[in-house]
Amino acid sequence: MATKLLTFVIFLAGVLPAADAAIDIGKVLGEHREFSLFSSLLSSTGVARATNSREAVTVLAPNNTAVVAALRGVPRGADTRALLSDVLSLHVILEYIDADKLELLAEGRSGDGTRVTTLLQANGKAQGRYAGFVHISVGEEEYDRITFTSGAIGSPWNATFEKAIAQLPPSVSVLQI
Repeated sequence: MATKLLTFVIFLAGVLPAADAAIDIGKVLGEHREFSLFSSLLSSTGVARATNSREAVTVLAPNNTAVVAALRGVPRGADTRALLSDVLSLHVILEYIDADKLELLAEGRSGDGTRVTTLLQANGKAQGRYAGFVHISVGEEEYDRITFTSGAIGSPWNATFEKAIAQLPPSVSVLQI
């Protein structure tokens, strides 16, 4: 009887931390009001659900001001939700990257940065060479700033790292862009 009880306790010890480690990006972003619009878009497009199903993610989060500015250029219509879902999926990198690792990735092995996989690539919606990837590097114009650029050839999408918002190793990192 004692052996069964001990086995059960060991089993629970292994299972319970895993349950606590589940990702809830809405909860993480909810602690920071300046990201409420981004969080709302993640939820309304289903990207939050897809993000929460991952073991480790880094979310590139624009603040409310940046979201409003970006949405000014989005056409309204039937395909808006699908377009937003794809764009938001590019903001979810499929690995944990804290501020220290970000600096290493920006340098890369040969000094030209690193390409990382996003949720867009993983969900099979990326079309074209290097679409669905994000290139992390040190910006050409601002040598001390880390930049994120869409891996898609000819894409104008880019952003600059501002600061780390949340770091919950080894599963969730939120970086403001």
